[in-house]
Amino acid sequence: MVEKKVTLEELAEMISRGFEATATKVELQGVRDEVQSARDEAQSFREHVENEFQSVRSELGMFRNETVSELKEIKTVLGPLVRIVA
Repeated sequence: MVEKKVTLEELAEMISRGFEATATKVELQGVRDEVQSARDEAQSFREHVENEFQSVRSELGMFRNETVSELKEIKTVLGPLVRIVA
């Protein structure tokens, strides 16, 4: 392994560049705010989709019940005719 000696000036420059590349607390708060906003929007959208899905399920259930009721009526009306024809 080759050892490279670093002068104090080089070390100070590396540390300085590290601080320049480090985000500040204010910058991080901005990122946190954006993430929270995106999370809130996603939650709102999820709730909307869940509500719409529940509405569709409810309407589908009503349609199923109406269809079953109408089929029973048709069977009641056509039942005697089927016996006559048979």
